[in-house]
Amino acid sequence: MIDKEDLGLLSSLLDSILQKIMKGEQLDDLLQLFTMSISEMTTSMTSSNYDLKKIKKHVSQISSNIS
Repeated sequence: MIDKEDLGLLSSLLDSILQKIMKGEQLDDLLQLFTMSISEMTTSMTSSNYDLKKIKKHVSQISSNIS
């Protein structure tokens, strides 16, 4: 993705969470996490300088907690 590296990284983090869920891990509020993430990702696609650092950090922490 041209100039959207953060979007790709966030997508990878979300993918890793889904892989963990498919292997049997459990996560409360999965729907809320994905709803919030998709909203942020959509905004980043329409705003050229939108910062995804906060949501990436949040998703990363959640991913680390369920491993």
